[in-house]
Amino acid sequence: MKIWIFAELSRRRLSQVALELISCARGLAADAKVTAVLIGHDLDAAIREAAAVGAAQIIAADHPLLENYDDCRYEAILTNLVRKYNPDILLGGATAVGRALLPRCAVKLHTGLTADCTQLAIEPEKGLLLQTRPAFGGNLFATIKTAEHRPQMATVRPQVMKVTPFTMVEEPEIIHVAPSEDELKGSFDWLDFIPKPESDNDLRNAKVIVTAGYGCGPDGVKLVRDFAAAAGATLAASRPVVDAGWLPYSCQVGQTGTTVQPDIYVAVGVSGAIQHWVGMSNAKKIIAINKDSDCFMMQQADVAVQADLFALLPAVISKIKKN
Repeated sequence: MKIWIFAELSRRRLSQVALELISCARGLAADAKVTAVLIGHDLDAAIREAAAVGAAQIIAADHPLLENYDDCRYEAILTNLVRKYNPDILLGGATAVGRALLPRCAVKLHTGLTADCTQLAIEPEKGLLLQTRPAFGGNLFATIKTAEHRPQMATVRPQVMKVTPFTMVEEPEIIHVAPSEDELKGSFDWLDFIPKPESDNDLRNAKVIVTAGYGCGPDGVKLVRDFAAAAGATLAASRPVVDAGWLPYSCQVGQTGTTVQPDIYVAVGVSGAIQHWVGMSNAKKIIAINKDSDCFMMQQADVAVQADLFALLPAVISKIKKN
C-alpha cells in the first residue's frame, strides 16, 4: 500500500503536522510504504527530517520559485506526481496550506477528500482508508470511505496524531524532481513575508495548560487566569468563554480552536462537550475541577476534583506563592 504525505514546510523545515502524519502513516498498515512529498526550495534539512521520522521514500521538488506557497504551482506539481506514481492514499495537514491545496488536487484528480479528520485507520476487509471526522457541529463522528476513486485523500487536524519513535534500518529512497516550466507558472507575485508576532498563548507547544470553562463565569475566569499565571501554565478557554468575550480567540481549545497535546491539561468548569474534547483528549494527563461530578470531563479525567473553584483556587494559588 502506497501512502503519500504532502509534507508541508515551515521556513524550509518540516511542519509539526507533517512529522505527525509520516509517523501515523507508518502504523496504518503492515505493508505500507510511506512517501513524503516535499515541495519548496533548499530541501536538504527537510529531507533529513522526513527520513528521521520514518519516510521510506522521499520525493523532493526543489526550485527557487517554490520557496513560498503558490496554489497553482504546488497543485500542478503534486497532481502530476500523483498521476505518475498512483499512490493509494494522499494525506495532508488541515492547515491553511493543506486546506487550500488538497481540495484543488482532489478536483483535478477526480477523487474525494475528507477534510479535518481526527482519526485514521485501515479497514481490514477491503483495505480502504477509514477517515473519521466530527460532523453535525461536532455532536457526532462520521467515518467516511472512498471506495471507487483513487487516491483516497484526507486532511488531518494538527496535534491529533502523535510522533512515535523510529529507528532507521536503511536509508530512504530519495527522488529529486525538476519542475517543468508549465508547473512553475504562478498565480501571484510574492511581495514579502511578515512573521506572526510571538504570542504568550502558544497553545500548540504548551506543556501545561489551564482552561477556563463557561461554568467559571466571568469572575471565575479571572481567578483561573491568576491560577495559570501562578502555576506557570498557559491559559486556555472553551468556546463559550470566548463567545462570551471573557477571553480572546487565541485561547480557544477545541474543534473550532486549537488542538493541543500538553503533558498536563487542567480543565476548570469545563463540562466536556465533544467539540472541546476532540481538541484536548490527547493530553497525557487530564485534571478536571468542577462542582458537577457527573459531567463528561469529570468522568473522563485522570484526576477529578469535585470542588467550588472560588474556594479551591485561592488556596492553591496561596500555597504556590508560598513555595
